[in-house]
Amino acid sequence: MVSVIISGIGLVSILGQSNIDHFECLDSCYTRLAMQTDGSYSQIVNHIEINDIKSYIKNKKSLKFFGLDTVLGCICSKLALSDAEIFDEIINSDSEEFGIIIGSCYESKPLELGEIITNYIDEENKINYKELGELGIREIPPLWMVTRLPNTVAGQISIENNIKGINLSLVNGMNSGIVSIGEAFLAIKQKRVKRVICGGVDDKINPEFLHQMKEKGLLASSAIEAVPFGITSKGNLFTEGGSVLILEKKVDDNRNGYAQICGYCNRYIPNIDYKDEQEISMLMKECMKEALMDACIIEESVDFIQSSAGGNQLLDRAEAIAIRDMFKNHVFVTSCQSYIGNTRVAQGAFSVAVSCLSFKEKCIFPILTEGELYLENEINYIKGKKHEYDAKVCIVNSFSYLGEICTLVLRKS
Repeated sequence: MVSVIISGIGLVSILGQSNIDHFECLDSCYTRLAMQTDGSYSQIVNHIEINDIKSYIKNKKSLKFFGLDTVLGCICSKLALSDAEIFDEIINSDSEEFGIIIGSCYESKPLELGEIITNYIDEENKINYKELGELGIREIPPLWMVTRLPNTVAGQISIENNIKGINLSLVNGMNSGIVSIGEAFLAIKQKRVKRVICGGVDDKINPEFLHQMKEKGLLASSAIEAVPFGITSKGNLFTEGGSVLILEKKVDDNRNGYAQICGYCNRYIPNIDYKDEQEISMLMKECMKEALMDACIIEESVDFIQSSAGGNQLLDRAEAIAIRDMFKNHVFVTSCQSYIGNTRVAQGAFSVAVSCLSFKEKCIFPILTEGELYLENEINYIKGKKHEYDAKVCIVNSFSYLGEICTLVLRKS
């Protein structure tokens, strides 16, 4: 039987640009998310700053057609490979057995064309499409489209690291990051590849996306409004970031990595906007049960759940109900979104990475709040203070407003 382990992680977010940066913030229960804002775009967007980009990129000239998602993909991959102690000579010796499966860039990116379009607004405040089509097209940089292709991320990671195995890009929604980890797990189990770079990255947040979330009633303007399972939360606080993991077939008893992936379930809830929390919770519960069944692990063996909760009232309540009905108060429950916000495509992959750090450090990082949480008397939440605990089995959930539901089961290596 093939065992699949997580041997390396690479993280970039509002918390920093290394695994150490992230651990220090988690360990000290610290976040850089704004507790209060005036609700303006500039204050709630949570753009990240990346230092020394060129040191991570071999072909410096290629940077001119990199979007943030490609930059994050390349940097996080380098960090993860270094963390796994997989260096160039190891990759080059078996490059066709090394693959890439990356979830990238859910949202559209029209802003760069905005200035060009405004140049062709006539006196009646209407767009002159004739002139825009005839003249405006010449003002678009020739490499503009390259940065918009979702497979650019996986392609550049492959080029940068000389990886010649399977190369797949997942762009099916907000869960693409965690689904890429699940699909990498299956690819190794099915002996299609021995090692895989997987995870999720996303591009810059733009005002159009935030406006869409606000229209749907899913947008929080500060960390206080986006407490996981919070009874007064108003929505998600969306941020930028990338989380990349190295998965590999376990062949050496001395190489255990952070955790073994044991089970995986990926489902979709159609017409989620027309379902209530009870209906959604039943489907979430089925997803967790199927992942545990795939792992051959009973419910009583689960130590903690790295939940998907991040302030979305409907999804948070549905997940809480599913956890209560399935586990009672026999498992610890937490969420890393109170530290990094919702990193969109990368969010599920961040949850997996933070769970790996919990295994390594023998603790469960808490939800950052002292306020009341939904079903608090019936669920064993870890909140406010780190809980020292040597967990052996963890469930990682990722449920999105698009109807995607995914669960991974991890066992400490």
